[in-house]
Amino acid sequence: AALPASDAITDADGDTKIQVEESSDEDKIRFDTAGTERMIIDETGKVGIGTSSPDVDLDVKKSTTTIARVASTGSHANLRFGRASSSYDAAMLFYDDMATTPSLQWRIQMTNGGTDLSIRDEDGSPDGQEIMKFKDGGGIDINCDVDIASGHDLTVDTNTLHVDAANNRVGIGTTTPSQEL
Repeated sequence: AALPASDAITDADGDTKIQVEESSDEDKIRFDTAGTERMIIDETGKVGIGTSSPDVDLDVKKSTTTIARVASTGSHANLRFGRASSSYDAAMLFYDDMATTPSLQWRIQMTNGGTDLSIRDEDGSPDGQEIMKFKDGGGIDINCDVDIASGHDLTVDTNTLHVDAANNRVGIGTTTPSQEL
C-alpha cells in the first residue's frame, strides 16, 4: 500500500528509517541511520551517498580519506572498468578538486581499441601528454619516445640510456654497448 508522504519505515526510536517521500510528490527514497540521511535515490535514478543532490549516477561525497574499499576473502579482489561497446573508451580520471569546474590532471585510459593502456598527464591541455603506454603484447612506451618490448631495445634521450634487450646489455652514453654495463 502507498504510504503518505510523512510516513516511513523506522526503528523503535525513529532515528533509523527508509522514507519514500519527505514532501508531497518528491519521488525520492531516503535512507537514514542514527538520525542522519546517509543515502538517497533521486527521481532520475541517481544514487547519492553523503549527498542529497547526486550529480552523476553514483555520487559519493565523504569527509574521510578512504571512501571506498574493494576486498575479497577469496583469491582476488576486482574493481572492473570496461567499455559498454567498442565505440566507447574506459578511463579513470583524476581531478585536482571537485569544484564546479574541476581541472583534469591525470587520465588512465584504454587505447587502441581497448588493447593498450595509457597514462596521460592532462594538466589542462585538451589531449594531454601520454607519459606511459602499456601495449598489447608486452611493449611499454615511456613518454611516447621510448619503446620496451620483448626483444626490443630501450633508448631514453639518445645516447643517455640504452637497453640492448637482445644482448642483455645496458649502455650509458652509447647506443652500442660492448659490455653488460
